[in-house]
Amino acid sequence: MINKKSYIFFSPGVHTGGGLVLLKATINSFPKKLSLILFLDERISKLIDIPENAKVHWVKPSFFSRIFSEWKLYRLIKKNTILLSFTSLPPLFSNSGYVIVFHQNSILVQNSTIKVFSKIKEFNFDLKRLYSKIFSRNVQEYIVQTSSMKSFLKKFFGDKIKVRIVPFAENLSFNTLNKDRDGFVYIADGNTHKNHHNLLKAWSLLGKSGIKPKLFLSLSNDDKFLLSKIEYLCLVEGLEIHNIDNNN
Repeated sequence: MINKKSYIFFSPGVHTGGGLVLLKATINSFPKKLSLILFLDERISKLIDIPENAKVHWVKPSFFSRIFSEWKLYRLIKKNTILLSFTSLPPLFSNSGYVIVFHQNSILVQNSTIKVFSKIKEFNFDLKRLYSKIFSRNVQEYIVQTSSMKSFLKKFFGDKIKVRIVPFAENLSFNTLNKDRDGFVYIADGNTHKNHHNLLKAWSLLGKSGIKPKLFLSLSNDDKFLLSKIEYLCLVEGLEIHNIDNNN
């Protein structure tokens, strides 16, 4: 008798920006006939529709809750389990399942050269880089969206790791875009190292030249400065910039 595969999506900490958009899209595209276990950040409990075939373990945004979720994850994984981690980090405990890490954060696989982080944040990144390298042995495969990210991973972990390029953002659908997709989309949160300020500056320069393409972003309510900047550009300069509602 062949054991059926079980699937676990592990994504504590993913609660905003592009990570949340991609997580929702992936869960929504998962076959309904297969059973699914989700480890989700409790901050998105009202932002995500849970499929009928899924069981959810909600994880609080705290250190102890995260560690406990890793232990629960370890206890649930069997030999026929496929684990898909959306945290860009490997699981803490070695297991008998097949572990796939969706890696979306280049900062975790290269030393930051952008002097925009506080010392505390940079120290936090250093710890995550060390953790990633030590526990990469718990990962069978990494999935990235671009060839440049694949190069970063190969350089950081070594050439022997298995990395597959899957531009799964192509499967996303946004209620704010029409069927012709007449606009540009930048899926990312508002962290300092992202390109929102340069992007908005470029859109402003285009607008002043009489060119006003649509722009769709995926910012959260925490990105107040960027949201106010967008509001100004729309009202004063007449630009068409939309922020994707993560409730959709």
